[in-house]
This record gives sequence, structure tokens and C-alpha cells, in this order.
Amino acid sequence: MLGRVSAEEIAQRQNALETARQLGITHLLDGSVRTAGNRVLVIVTLTRVSDGAQMWSEKYERQLGDIFAVQGDIAKTVASRLSQSFGVSSTRTTTPDVYDRYLAARQLIRERRENPLNEASDLLKQAIALDPDYAPAYAELAQAQMLLSDHPTNYGSRPLNEARAEATRLARKAIQLDPNLGDAYAAMGLLNIYDKSSLPYYRKAVELSPQRSDYHRWLGQVLWISNRFDEGIAEYRRAVELDPLWGLNYDHLTGALLFLGRDQEAHALLRRFLSLSRDDRAKLQLLRSFANAENRLADNLRYSRTLEARFGDERLMQFYLANALGWLGETRAASRHAAFDPMTIAILNGNLEKVVAEAKALGPDFWDRANFWGSARLLLLMGRGSDLVEIYDRTRPAIQAGQVDITSVAVPELVLALQRAGRTADANRLLATYAQNTSQLPQAGLGEPSERSTRQISLRCRAVAMKHLPNSTSYRGSHLSASTRFPQSHCSRTLFSHL
Repeated sequence: MLGRVSAEEIAQRQNALETARQLGITHLLDGSVRTAGNRVLVIVTLTRVSDGAQMWSEKYERQLGDIFAVQGDIAKTVASRLSQSFGVSSTRTTTPDVYDRYLAARQLIRERRENPLNEASDLLKQAIALDPDYAPAYAELAQAQMLLSDHPTNYGSRPLNEARAEATRLARKAIQLDPNLGDAYAAMGLLNIYDKSSLPYYRKAVELSPQRSDYHRWLGQVLWISNRFDEGIAEYRRAVELDPLWGLNYDHLTGALLFLGRDQEAHALLRRFLSLSRDDRAKLQLLRSFANAENRLADNLRYSRTLEARFGDERLMQFYLANALGWLGETRAASRHAAFDPMTIAILNGNLEKVVAEAKALGPDFWDRANFWGSARLLLLMGRGSDLVEIYDRTRPAIQAGQVDITSVAVPELVLALQRAGRTADANRLLATYAQNTSQLPQAGLGEPSERSTRQISLRCRAVAMKHLPNSTSYRGSHLSASTRFPQSHCSRTLFSHL
């Protein structure tokens, strides 16, 4: 029934062992699954990586409906053989058809591309239709909906508010069905993406599902924007340890290390990933991230062009190329690759009224991207500080309700706009928040407060800046490249890393 092991399978096994040795893994668990009619045969082998010795191999033959019992048996056997617990086996059961769709969807979601995310959503909706009480399908679908939103961190084109409303319903349903499901709490955290209000949800997700590397990565992001850099680094490291072949994990960890001035460590991790991974897309993305962070404009453009040529159907690759061209002041060329974002198109084309309209339409969501393409700075420099003040006033109820983090609103552009509007008390409060936040930044690396950042938080500079603000006719499209550049100092920690 089993047949002979092929030469290809032997080679794959050897490659797996070699990769495991490079990663410092002590034992390798692998196996195969074969089905015949309503029967399933699972063959599991545990190998000691150091010498390739097979410690044990066992077969499990069950009815397909008993697949969760098979999982439990395998987990218990592995735990006893290694003399340690791998955790409690899941008690959530469903039919094989539902579980197949759920597993396939999770793999598609991992790709972080719009078409696979849509396919995953369809599979999860099918799973829910087949089993309306299967909580993991609701939680995973909630995450997929957020990843499909048009927020700059995400991968789709669905309006953020629409995606968030649907994801909220799904995440709450998942928790209602299973209050101990880590995936559901991760989905709740993802509703607000980077906001500090996500912190307790991500902590709960990591507690309940400690083997999900993406949950550690998301927790690391929220700790990072809270200036808890050491804790953020620890979570990023844990993500890499759990899934050392996922490029996103390396992207976050190496970006954080560069931010802290630990360049050698970051480059060592880059070399490690390039040697281990067979994912050309992920390798090119990581190389582009380094070039972008290190201001190597030619390399940034080269990698971005390659990614766009090979994977141009992805919004993310269009974003990379638009960003690289924007850095070089090629605003017309950049705008051709930024169709996914009306705000970006308006900025690159110098359409100020459209910029204002888009900013107001975003409402409170404007502030978590106020430095994205320099939109807040552009409004201020174009004499539209009053619009920044208006957006701030509309956001204040959300700030007071804890729905918007005040540190995302306390940006120099708004401080200056409030000062110009004669609202000195509000300006001083936000200035104090900004100054406190800046004081917590590291003293080396990309996160080091620059001389300009330090000057910006002084009252003297503020007065000078207000005195010399250009009028609305003095700022032309030829100058847009300066405002579209991503800040590389104090704002770097809040720049968007993709989820």
C-alpha cells in the first residue's frame, strides 16, 4: 500500500535535515497522509537532526471523521517520546470537508496577496456554511477581511471601514462560539491594526496560540509603537524562531534592528534568510526593505522594478515602485503605479483640493498615516493647516473614547497648525506628548532623533516655521518629492510594515 520511497523523497528529506541543522532544530517531525475511500493513513517519523537517526516511526489508520483524534494521538506520542509537552490537543471538532477548507484557507492567507486572500475568504465562507459553529473559520475569515482592506499596511482594495465592520462581526462571533480561541483575539486586535488598544488582544492571542508566529509579530508591532523596543524585538525574534522561513518575520526583525542601530545583526539575519529561503519574492522584498531603510535609492529602485515586473498584479509591488520613484522626484511615473490610493494620486499630481477631500473622508483613520507620503506636512505647507485642525476636532471624541492613540495625532504639523489657529493650549498639550514620545527614541540607528526633529519641538523653531510658511501658490508639483519622502528619523518607528 505504501510503495517504495523515491529518490526524490530521499533528497527532499536530506534537504530538510540540512535546513533544520542550520536553524538549530534538534528534532524533525515529518510525515505523509494518504486516503482511500473513507479511510486515512498517516505515517509519522521523528528524526534526530544531529545525525539523521530515525527515533521512531508510526502509522495511524482511521476513519476520515476521526481526523482530530488522529491529531491528538500524534501530539501525545511526540510529547512522550521527547519527554516534554507540546501543548493540549484541540477539542474543536468539525467534519473533514470543513477542516480541509479551513487549512487550505490558512495557507492561502499566508501568501499575503489579494487573489489568494479572496480565495481563502471563499473557502472560509464555504466552511461556515457547512458548519456554522466552527469558531476558527470565523476568526480566520475576520483576519482575511482586514488583510483585504485598502489600508497601506494591507493587501486589498476593500474600503477599510467596510472591511472593519465585517471583521468585527466575525471576530465577535468567533469569541462567542469559543472564548478560548487565540485566533479570535488576534482578529480583534487586527481591527485597529497598529493602535495601542490592540495590545491586550494580541497578548491574549499569543497566550492562547503561542505557536502562531504572526501573532507574535503583530504583538511586536504594537509594543514597538509603544516605544517598548526591547519587548518588541523579543516578539519579533520569537516569530522568526517559530517560522524561520517566513520573510515577513525577518522584515520586521531586521527593520527593528536597523532602527536601533544594530546594523551588523540585521545584515547577518539578511544573509541567513537569503541562504535558507527558496522564496524569490520574499528575498527580493527583504533586499528592497534594506535598500529603502539605508537610503540606497538606486538599489531601492532596482529591486522595486524587479518585483513589479515579476509580481505586478499585486498592489504591494506597485506601492514599492511608486515609493522608489517618489523618492527620486519622478512624481508622474510614481502616480502611474499608485492607482490603488486616491490620496497618493492627489499628492503626486499636486491636486490640493483632492488631498483635502481624501484627508477629511478618512476622518480619524487619517492620523495613523499622517506621515504617509507626507500628507500632513503637505497640507500644512500649502496653507491648509485649518483642515488639519478640523480633522483633529472631528477625531477628539474618538481620542477621548480610547479609540485613537493620542501619540499618532501629536505630530509637529498639527502642533504648528493649532498654534497658527491661536489654539495655544491644545498645541502645547500635543507638543508635550510629542516631546515625551520623542524623548523615548533610541540614540542610534534610524530611530535617533535628528537635529531637525529636535528643533521642531522647540517653541522658537515653531514660531520661525509659522513665520516662513509658504502661501498656497508657492508650492508646486516640482517640490513634491521632498514631501513624499518617508521620514527616516523619529517617524520611522510608525512607518507601515505590512501585516
